[in-house]
Amino acid sequence: TVLANAQFKDDFESNKMGWSEFIAKDGEATIKEGKLHLIGKKEISSNISSNDKPSFSSTYCYAPFDFNKNFSIKAKVFAKKIDDENNFGIMFNYIDEYNFCAFSITEDYVKFYRYKEGRLVGFNRNGAKTKNLKKSDVNLEIKSTFNKVEFYINNVKVIQQKYVPMESTGIGFYVLGKGVADFDDLEITQ
Repeated sequence: TVLANAQFKDDFESNKMGWSEFIAKDGEATIKEGKLHLIGKKEISSNISSNDKPSFSSTYCYAPFDFNKNFSIKAKVFAKKIDDENNFGIMFNYIDEYNFCAFSITEDYVKFYRYKEGRLVGFNRNGAKTKNLKKSDVNLEIKSTFNKVEFYINNVKVIQQKYVPMESTGIGFYVLGKGVADFDDLEITQ
């Protein structure tokens, strides 16, 4: 039995974690009506799986947990459309725009990405039908245990990645393409 020794919740009513907010020509990340609201306003010019710097609208913060210990990150998301051109995801081990890990949810796949110095250095994917997730609340969860991360959608494990060395408590959310997603009820347990 593993007992959680720390738990942190954020309902986005305030910006107590210091989420990055912006409104720009390409997209926006704002906290409104108690949710973290992300909008992507441009067509995909480079897919996140390419070796170019990924092109997406994102927001991030540095969360209160120890990345050297096991942890769990949970959040709820409402996305108006999920397909290969409009998708969303969750970032972790975030240092900056060139160094992070992410799970991406598309229409047919859940994908894992690891970027180092702006280059894709790790990739994995697993088939997952998400068409029935359109216009509904989706529960996301990342579990990290001994350098292994698992990603869950609605309490079902959809992909895992072994040997993911953690370097940062940075976490975030993103939309790719002309997507819109609202994130809420963030919970971190350690």
